[in-house]
Amino acid sequence: MEDKEEIAQIKVELPDEVATGIYTNLASLSRSGNDIIIDFARVVPGRAVAKVETRVIMSPEHAKRLAALLQRNLEEYEKRFGKIPAVEEVEATRPMGFITPREEK
Repeated sequence: MEDKEEIAQIKVELPDEVATGIYTNLASLSRSGNDIIIDFARVVPGRAVAKVETRVIMSPEHAKRLAALLQRNLEEYEKRFGKIPAVEEVEATRPMGFITPREEK
């Protein structure tokens, strides 16, 4: 008789203070032998310092799952809304995607 693994159902709770989210437009990654660390920051035009809004620390295994999940969701996004320009395409025209006041016309 074979044992079948039960898939645990996990209830995810989303507190009100977290539900609004945090906007970030910069991510920085570092790693150790056991962890992947992702700092999410916000870059504001005209400011020399990007403020880290939150830090996420996870195992390499979970980071790989997250990368696969992001890839699948980006592919679905592009099917629905169109191609997202490659980083190189955006950086060639406007670093960080910001327009300086002199560029606005």
